Amino acid sequence: MSKPSLRVGALLLILISFGFAAEPAQLQSPPNSDEIDLAIAARIDDRGRVEFGVIPPGGQAFDSELPSARFLPLNLVQSRTSWRSSSPVTIWFPGQDPERLTVRVAARGTGDDTVEFALQLQDDAGAWGPRLSPTRRILPFSVPVGRWFRSTPVRLDFSPPAPTIDEILCSPESPRATEQLTCRAEVSGEFTRYAWSARSGAHGGSRSTFSTSFPTAGHWTVQLTVEGPGGSTTATRSLYVQPPLPPVVEAITCLPTEVFIGDPVTCRAQVRGIFDELTWDFPDNVQLNNKEPFTIELPAEGSYRIAVIATGPGGDSMERETLLTVVSPPRIEAVDCLPKAPEIGETVTCTASVTGSNVSYHWDATGSPSTGSEPVFQTSFDSEGGQIIALRIVGRAGDDSSFDSVSVGRPGPQIQQITCTATPEYPDDALRPDGTSPPRSNYNIYSCHAEVDESAGRVTESAWWSADSGVRKPREFDRYANNNPSFRILRSRTSILFVYTVRGANGSIDTAFWMDRGAPREDGAHWAPNWCAPVLPARGETLTCGRIGSLYQGRPPSRIWWRVDAGHPDLTDSAIYRTYFTTSGFREVYGGYRYPRPNDVSGANRLDLWIADNGPIAGPTIEALSCDPVGGSANEPLLLCSATVGGGPIDSYHWRNSGSYDRDPGWRQSETLTIRRFVDGPRTYILVVKGPGGSDVRRIRIPGKP
Repeated sequence: MSKPSLRVGALLLILISFGFAAEPAQLQSPPNSDEIDLAIAARIDDRGRVEFGVIPPGGQAFDSELPSARFLPLNLVQSRTSWRSSSPVTIWFPGQDPERLTVRVAARGTGDDTVEFALQLQDDAGAWGPRLSPTRRILPFSVPVGRWFRSTPVRLDFSPPAPTIDEILCSPESPRATEQLTCRAEVSGEFTRYAWSARSGAHGGSRSTFSTSFPTAGHWTVQLTVEGPGGSTTATRSLYVQPPLPPVVEAITCLPTEVFIGDPVTCRAQVRGIFDELTWDFPDNVQLNNKEPFTIELPAEGSYRIAVIATGPGGDSMERETLLTVVSPPRIEAVDCLPKAPEIGETVTCTASVTGSNVSYHWDATGSPSTGSEPVFQTSFDSEGGQIIALRIVGRAGDDSSFDSVSVGRPGPQIQQITCTATPEYPDDALRPDGTSPPRSNYNIYSCHAEVDESAGRVTESAWWSADSGVRKPREFDRYANNNPSFRILRSRTSILFVYTVRGANGSIDTAFWMDRGAPREDGAHWAPNWCAPVLPARGETLTCGRIGSLYQGRPPSRIWWRVDAGHPDLTDSAIYRTYFTTSGFREVYGGYRYPRPNDVSGANRLDLWIADNGPIAGPTIEALSCDPVGGSANEPLLLCSATVGGGPIDSYHWRNSGSYDRDPGWRQSETLTIRRFVDGPRTYILVVKGPGGSDVRRIRIPGKP
């Protein structure tokens, strides 16, 4: 059974002075449970021997624990002798700590007709400790024979000792001002808590390590107090703090790392050491004394030197510089394809005017896609009719797309130029004729004019389209000589696009556009519209669509997708999209986009088109669509929706609730659709009928429950 060690030296042995006494007084236990009182009982028996024992706590002399070897003949101690020890005796303390003690009595002759006594305590390893002498420990030979006498008590203190701080180690040993200093302690004994402090005002918690720094050079101290069950100990470590080193500019960090024209760039300096001034030097030789990060805008493409100078308290300084490279999104200024009315098989040469460097060119003409590094593209066509040659360029800072059109084998009217001007719908200082102020408007009115060369054929049909509204104008061109449509466009739009298509009497076609790219919004977004050409396609005629280069927080989209009609099940991922329609009437083309993380912005733009009533009908045509009651309860009537379809062969029917432009909306593929009439209002359903020759779409609005 283990027991704690007895305090000796640092562990104080408490001796309370009571002499050898003949009184049978009871030995009292001290109030502290970590302390134990023992005494020695001794007498001279009738055989001339000194007999001794150990009095346990709370006992009297006759309660002594008697060792088996406890007799010392008087004739052996008549003169001064060495110490002699009794056999061990065990004192038990049930339910306490320690639960038992093993002791023995030591005795020797003094040479003065007396015997001196002491106690020894055995430790856990079986070794005997030092002799513990009571204050009064002498038994004279002249005491009455047979009568027990006892010594004063020996108080044993078993409470744990206070911990000892052996050493405080700090690194570095001679720190510099403001440099981080880390100290740790080597502690002996049982402890429960560390409490660090420094003259710098820093305080530490209960960990064995402590970090701080000192603001100036000089003599400083770090103090540690360690607490334990046995008390607390405090130690101090003195340090000499050296003067600080000159500041070191370790790095300049500017974000974003890829910079576009007009992008805000925020730069930060990472400086080690003390500095009083931080001076920035950037384009136009402007200097700014600013310890905080600063933001600038770089106005043009190129490389810019950004420098920073850190100056310390003593005037020492260090300079570091970095280069920022500004790239602008590539832009297609124009695509020009000649001749405008080539013969079948004749070579058509297209030339692109592009701003931006290191771009790749992706030309797309019907049947002849091409990718290369040249702004010139040649192709030919093997059938008559209008053809769209599309171009997409891709550069480090983004992409862009545009187009030109030719009319193969059918000379006809050619669009020479489109001009558009914008005026506020209600100027800020305008007044009504009655002198009152008009309502505030966030719209501009764009007035456009197209110059058309009709020397090779007259215009028989034309159409305008914009990103915000479309106008269909089939007409005789002579009746509208000025051809000036107006468009009402939100002022917040960052890019405006108008597309114009003309048709000749022989089926020739030409398409052109006018665009104002505008400036990015304050949040860095530069929204640009999609385009489709021609604006007024005929049945079976190829429709070509693309997306003008756009940015969000200075980044181009990472994905572009297309579908026809709202939520059509067929979806195409492509920058340039080609499709055709087999039925006449109003149709839609959706161009969707997603910008990369961390923005992760997505959306879709809708293009409203009118399919001309000419050309072959190859696909199925929805002639009628109805939803009729088929049963159910009065509270939940059921409707059966079905369609009358003519035209070409049918492959499948696809139904869905309108209103979602999601990439993967929920479609129900069946020839008919059974639904419940809605309680909370009307719904619009879409039916798409697909066949090998094309598809058709029709909507039906279902009123809510009366």
